[in-house]
Amino acid sequence: MPEPQGESVQCAIGAGSDFASVCTLERSADNETVSFLIHHPDGGFRRIEYDAAKDEIGVGDGADPLKVSAGSTDDTAEFGIGTDRYRIPSCMLRSPSG
Repeated sequence: MPEPQGESVQCAIGAGSDFASVCTLERSADNETVSFLIHHPDGGFRRIEYDAAKDEIGVGDGADPLKVSAGSTDDTAEFGIGTDRYRIPSCMLRSPSG
């Protein structure tokens, strides 16, 4: 199976895990919404979406809601989905070309 294409981002996969730059962020766009796949090192993934009109991120699919963390800043989006946590530079979410 080929390695996912994209930028390396920090994630903490599973309860009690520490952040490490082991996930890969892959993006695709259409109009106002940018979709992302966050690939985990074990082959799992999460799909998220960034809505430019609302300047908000949300879950693209799945049963677990996305919860923005208090650790988020103007420079970094920090959020959790289930027991997984992510830190992504805001410029990666907002940039039209990735």
